[in-house]
Amino acid sequence: MSDIDEYYTFYIFGIKFELWYFVLSINLLLFIISFIAYKITFFHGYQVSLDKTLNILQSNSSNGELIDSKKD
Repeated sequence: MSDIDEYYTFYIFGIKFELWYFVLSINLLLFIISFIAYKITFFHGYQVSLDKTLNILQSNSSNGELIDSKKD
């Protein structure tokens, strides 16, 4: 039984890692990185889209100010 346990254990820089904890930590790290990238991409794109839409509405308004200013 100890041979099987040693098969799923490895050492990096002298630190003992078990395979399943290592795989779990890599998955968690990838999830966090992809979530941060999603938030940056989505909200930055949304803000750019909102600015463009407000500029189009402002320029197409025929009688005065259609939009005073965007609310931040």
